[in-house]
Amino acid sequence: MAKCAQVMNRSVVLTWVMYQSHRAGKIRTNDKLASLKGAIENELWNQERSKAQAVLYEAKRENIQMQLEAVFRERALFAYQQVKNRLEYQAALESIQRRISQKHMVSWVVSHVLKSITPDQDKQSIKKCISDLKALAARA
Repeated sequence: MAKCAQVMNRSVVLTWVMYQSHRAGKIRTNDKLASLKGAIENELWNQERSKAQAVLYEAKRENIQMQLEAVFRERALFAYQQVKNRLEYQAALESIQRRISQKHMVSWVVSHVLKSITPDQDKQSIKKCISDLKALAARA
């Protein structure tokens, strides 16, 4: 109840002060002062806002740069993988070709050696092998 009385006393006092101020013409100057103070505060707020806006733009620029760098790295990795795959393919291809040519060369040499052996040489070779086996059997 005491607070209610204080509020009422304050409102009565404020009303009386406003009446007296109005009477003296001070309300207009107070309104002008309040308006100018509001304009100053608004301008200060706008200046702070513009500073924050600059920081925001800088953050956006950095974000875009990071995105561009990420795309660049992805593309560089993709190019690296493609080159690596192609080099591995070429190495495997050369290995296969070398193996095939070696196999072909061995079969060609074997076939020509077999063609060059005459039946007489074959009979002599078999006789020599049998005599060598008999000599080994005698030692054992």
